[in-house]
Amino acid sequence: MPELNAVPDFVEKAIFQKRKWISLTGLCNNNCIFCLDGDRTDKFLKSEDEIRKQIDKGRSEGATKLVLSGGEPTMHPKLIDFIRYGREKGYSKIQIVSNGRMLGYRSFVMSLKEAGLDETTFSIHGHTTELHESHTRVPGSFAQITSGIRNTLDAGFIVNTDTVVTKMNYMHLPEIISFLYSLGVTEVNLMNLVPFGNAWNNKSVVFYDYDKVMPYVRKVIDFCEENRMVLWLSRFPAEYMEGYEKYIESYKKIAEDVIAIGEDLFRNPECRGERCRFCGVSSVCVDISNMLNGNHKTSVPDYDAIDFWDMFDEDNTKSITDALPDIVAMMRRDVKLRLIGMPPCVLPPDMWERVYLKKLVPESGMEFNDAAEFICKRNMIKTKSCEGCSFFHDCHGVYREYARKFGFSELKKIKCEEIRITLECNQKCVFCNTDNTTKNVIIGDDEITDTIEKWRKKGICYIIFSGGEPTLHPRLPEFIKQASAFCVRIDIQTNAVLLSDRGIVDRLKESGLSSAFVSFHSTRDSIHRKLTRSVTFDNANAGIKNIIDAGINTSINIVVNKLNYRELPLIVSYINDSFPGISFISFAYVCPVNEALKNKWVIPKIRDTVPYLKKAIDLCMKNGIKATVPARCGIPACLLPGYESFFDAVYDKQSNESDKIKRKECAVCERDAICDGFWKEYVNLYGFE
Repeated sequence: MPELNAVPDFVEKAIFQKRKWISLTGLCNNNCIFCLDGDRTDKFLKSEDEIRKQIDKGRSEGATKLVLSGGEPTMHPKLIDFIRYGREKGYSKIQIVSNGRMLGYRSFVMSLKEAGLDETTFSIHGHTTELHESHTRVPGSFAQITSGIRNTLDAGFIVNTDTVVTKMNYMHLPEIISFLYSLGVTEVNLMNLVPFGNAWNNKSVVFYDYDKVMPYVRKVIDFCEENRMVLWLSRFPAEYMEGYEKYIESYKKIAEDVIAIGEDLFRNPECRGERCRFCGVSSVCVDISNMLNGNHKTSVPDYDAIDFWDMFDEDNTKSITDALPDIVAMMRRDVKLRLIGMPPCVLPPDMWERVYLKKLVPESGMEFNDAAEFICKRNMIKTKSCEGCSFFHDCHGVYREYARKFGFSELKKIKCEEIRITLECNQKCVFCNTDNTTKNVIIGDDEITDTIEKWRKKGICYIIFSGGEPTLHPRLPEFIKQASAFCVRIDIQTNAVLLSDRGIVDRLKESGLSSAFVSFHSTRDSIHRKLTRSVTFDNANAGIKNIIDAGINTSINIVVNKLNYRELPLIVSYINDSFPGISFISFAYVCPVNEALKNKWVIPKIRDTVPYLKKAIDLCMKNGIKATVPARCGIPACLLPGYESFFDAVYDKQSNESDKIKRKECAVCERDAICDGFWKEYVNLYGFE
């Protein structure tokens, strides 16, 4: 498989050049509506002695490029002296990042050149006075920055620009880049917002939907390629870059940002939650935090394993397609071998379960900077096309650098089938949504075995056994064994009560069981009894522990209802503490069907549950647990603004359930085509609130 169109050599060299960033001041003569430094406390000029020490430190660390920023670096009266000092210390390149207003004065520009400045980066956010100044909130700033760009180009500086993408300017991005090209700029950078400072305080004005922004970003990419402009994309989420993968930000830049943020914040990342989907380091944040706080249990699997990174690195020319024959032959020679750093979907189906889906973490005691680079180098990313794959919640995708070089085209979506083998259950949940009208119910041993055989002929490789309670069926191990002859993944949906018997767990494991999706709705026996109408709390706890101990991949389903919604954050904490190894939690809002219709008291008002659901999702993020609100057992994503990314209905077209309804006003919503709305019975009970 050929690699993607190569990025120019000097761009790659710029990525890997070691830089020393120094903020000279927190002061600025603009007041940008999105500024991440809007709530900085150091709004003063830093001392000359402090900055000189930082310049010295950069050289001792091996930096060859000095970048002076702010606030606004031109507000520091010693800026020219610092540039001269950087030259004396041996920096090969010196750059400033500026709003360009002072550079509108030609004499100042010539003073910078004489001192030894090589490069200027201008922050420009519009192609007209109105658009740029709606961002800077300073009259006259557009005329000054455009004069500054012309002055520095005339003086022979390397000139490039940063444009922060906002809700106010994204539809004008092609015009902005075309305008900069007309000025003579040939290197531009589109920057994703950083969710802090003014940007967070003005989030309703500046934050945007990536699906709306990306068509304009792609137009910019096409324009830059046609006109031989160098384009950088900073902090854009990689999953939106399918087809343009060479513009995915390098792990080196991610590591640089992580190191600049510093160890202390990652030890106590209070920012987790709603900000994460806008943050440029969110893909590595949890891993770094877990590493610092000692939450990673192991860095390597207990069996023989090879890391795909050892076969692929930045200089390697082999794609997965090219390397696959050797990888498969090696794994077939050694049945104990496991593969790290590769998605299951690229392997033959019989080897999917031999992928080690956990991430590697640094060895204990590694210095923060080295550990950050280790994690960022092995940062794995997926594409939006992966959503809906049966492995989506377990698989991390491909290495970031691999995607930059070869793209996402080798990845494919894996689908599964579900079969309900019994309607019997050893609990009598007050909200149970299953009866003989439920989809996928196949009663009768012959019908079950015939269905499994039919799926074998259709090439199905992933089957879910559910019920009722599937562990009550005496032939479940036989069905699993039949399926395991051709399936590479077999799941059960269970309440785990019978799995408190380790012998049953071991038999299911030996038959070929891969994963378990376990219902768990409260940390308290009293609430558990009311919800399940059974005395099974201790058995369920023991069952979950047995499943995990047996090495079966385990995830949790919490049905959000009137008795437990206030303790959702507590349930997440309990799961994290009591069941180490749980990596995924589903928050399924109680469906007002079947038993729940008979027990309407169990259906809460959605608006009452929202604050607790948000806190529970935040805790999942904090503890590295993936979370989702499933479509059928869910609520409209509009009810949790800022948390839409946790709703699977946001990404995949749903089935337009006949028992759901929407308001007339929903017709103008951007998600109308993929959202099913509210349950009709819920609206009958509470209205549209």
